[in-house]
Amino acid sequence: MDGYGTVINENGEWTGVPGFDDDWIAENPGPPFVRAKAGGIANNQAVMKGASASSHINLGFEGSVTGDFTEAFCTVSGGRTNTAEGWYATVAGGNVNVASGFTSVVGGGTSNTASGSNATVGGGINNSASNIRDTVSGGEGNTASGTHSTVGGGKVNIASGSRSTVGGGISNTANGGVSTIAGGIVNAATGSVSTVAGGSSNQANGDQSTVAGGMLNEANGMRSSVAGGWGNVAGGISASVGGGYNNKADGDYSWAGGSRMHLSSTADNSFVWGHSDTDAQVINTSNAFLIFPKGNRGKVGIQTDSPGFDLEVNGTAGKPGGGSWSSLSDRRLKRNIVPFTGVDALQKLCRLQGVTYEWIHPEEHEPGVRAGVIAQDLETVFPSWVHDKEPTGKDKSLIPEGEISKAIHFPHDFNAYLIEAIKELKSQNDQLKQRIEVLERVDL
Repeated sequence: MDGYGTVINENGEWTGVPGFDDDWIAENPGPPFVRAKAGGIANNQAVMKGASASSHINLGFEGSVTGDFTEAFCTVSGGRTNTAEGWYATVAGGNVNVASGFTSVVGGGTSNTASGSNATVGGGINNSASNIRDTVSGGEGNTASGTHSTVGGGKVNIASGSRSTVGGGISNTANGGVSTIAGGIVNAATGSVSTVAGGSSNQANGDQSTVAGGMLNEANGMRSSVAGGWGNVAGGISASVGGGYNNKADGDYSWAGGSRMHLSSTADNSFVWGHSDTDAQVINTSNAFLIFPKGNRGKVGIQTDSPGFDLEVNGTAGKPGGGSWSSLSDRRLKRNIVPFTGVDALQKLCRLQGVTYEWIHPEEHEPGVRAGVIAQDLETVFPSWVHDKEPTGKDKSLIPEGEISKAIHFPHDFNAYLIEAIKELKSQNDQLKQRIEVLERVDL
């Protein structure tokens, strides 16, 4: 035999291995079959093919160790019933492991298979690395079948896409090219360069899509993302769902968050945050920024952490170009239209008292001398223009415990009273002018 092995001496004679008992025997029925057998401490079997084939048999110290070598330069270091079949293949130990790919390696464990070229299984049980440069570090029942794919561990995970990765977890599948699943349960990354960070039953189906976590979320659009939550879908290009429950962002470059906010495929470039108690709030408008707390009445604050109104701005607000805020006032939308008299309007407005004042805590409001009306005075004339508001900040110390502060708003009703009061003043002024003219003619 022209080859060399760990149990052949320089004269071509089979001898004992240093450090082991001397009862080693060797059998050579005729090339190319060579069988080496050692009894007592361990039991190995090597089958070498080819005139220049060679194998290394490193015997274990416990029980029986068997290694089958069917290609050149393969190694079984120990364990039981392991097989190194590929060129330069290695099984370090364990039980019933097979390294059949070129330079493949199984570190240990049980029933693991490294059949791909340069494939590696570190350990665990029933793991398989079947393609070029695949790696399974450990775990149970994991499969790395895409070229250069990796499974870090966990159970029944599959990395079938080229250069795909599953870090761990249970029953995760990364079958998109360069796709990644960090962990979790029953997640899927099917899009190219897609990512699922964790959670349960999440899917990153769009190319370059991402699901950070949560449950039953889907990122279907290209470059779409779902941050977390439950039952959310990002279907548009570069669409995002920030989290929450049962939200959809199907418009391109759209964003949805909260609960049951659904941006349709026509709602491109729209942003919505809101809440719906039962039915989904479907939004079809594009290029919109919407805050939609449907169901439970909500509030929006700017530069305040405790708004007392539907919209509260702690500071200034402006409209480019000026103009008033719009309100529907179509006659066709109204009924029981009844004019009221200018006398009544004038009398009510004359009961109001304009004042100047300063805020006790200007840092909570505005500095300097201001002008306006007092809520309690306005309430005696127009009760519906005054409402309660919880005091905030330093103002809380000025309101007795158990009481609330008062706030005012001037609705469009004020415009009607002002118009009729001015008309009444004009009418009275016209009558006075007529009387003066009569008196002047008498004097003449």
